[in-house]
Amino acid sequence: MKKIFVIFVFSFIFLSGRAQSDQLDPFVLPESSHRQQNQMQQNQDSISPQEENPLIDESVYEAFRVKASKLDKKGKMALSSSFQEKQKKAMEKEDWSEVKHYQRLLNILKPKN
Repeated sequence: MKKIFVIFVFSFIFLSGRAQSDQLDPFVLPESSHRQQNQMQQNQDSISPQEENPLIDESVYEAFRVKASKLDKKGKMALSSSFQEKQKKAMEKEDWSEVKHYQRLLNILKPKN
């Protein structure tokens, strides 16, 4: 009878201590790409011509605009995908001038309505 009581007490202490420690652990949300997509969307909306990267000459964008106009839809989509990935990496590094640079290139690739 004493052994059963000791086992019961030990189990109770062990399980109740475990339950209490679980209650104290904070719940952490998994990192989601949804938040990054929201940041990218906010950056896209907030970029104005006055905020463009001053380190890159305007002629670079004009030359890219000319080359991009000659690309087919498949080529533009591939290039857009690559630029979006690079922009995402720049956001992770918090290199906002690079984010804006890739956003400007993506805007050039967007089809005009």
